[in-house]
Amino acid sequence: MGMDGLSNTASVLLEKLRSYHADTFSHSLRVSWLFRHLLRETSCFPGLEKPLFLGALLHDIGKLDIPTSILDKKDPLTDDEWRLIKTHPLKSYLYLKEAIPIRECLDIALYHHERWDGNGYARIRRDLLPDYAFLFSIVDAFDAMTSKRAYNDVLTVRQALEEIRKNSGTQFSPAAVEIFCRLSEAELAAIMADIFTDGARLLEDIRHYLSSHVFAS
Repeated sequence: MGMDGLSNTASVLLEKLRSYHADTFSHSLRVSWLFRHLLRETSCFPGLEKPLFLGALLHDIGKLDIPTSILDKKDPLTDDEWRLIKTHPLKSYLYLKEAIPIRECLDIALYHHERWDGNGYARIRRDLLPDYAFLFSIVDAFDAMTSKRAYNDVLTVRQALEEIRKNSGTQFSPAAVEIFCRLSEAELAAIMADIFTDGARLLEDIRHYLSSHVFAS
């Protein structure tokens, strides 16, 4: 598949997610844009911004196979429901393996719920995981903590940063925490305020980035 075809495939998958579950779609827009900003501002993982952005954008595409009744459930999940939720990284990987077979995209999808201490969804040892997946897992968790979900209260940027630092060396890679925290509280607050202010503009920016840059040489 050529570059234009990959970009078009990404857009089609994103629209499927938008139609199926609006909250997951919005989360995907926010985390991909924040991840892109972080990669640019910190100059980490040079040369990988484009595929990592795409992986972040579609990291939850496997939730297309999870019933919305579970995704939106406010009460605690049953054991069976938790087991199903924990399949979504693998489901995302399988979608992308067929549609957009780029290693970094697949890594972000498959590993975004793995932990530094090895107690993530698939319990994969940290020495088997790429560093950029650990960094994205922080971005993913940060958005989850600072946006309204069916199952949690919203934290401030400061509170979320405190949680991230507190979980350095257990849930999160210490090196990834150091990179993420290069963005100040004020910077993060400004980015999140901008992202939350105009969802339509954010989507348009992402569409432009997809069509103009993601697979450009």
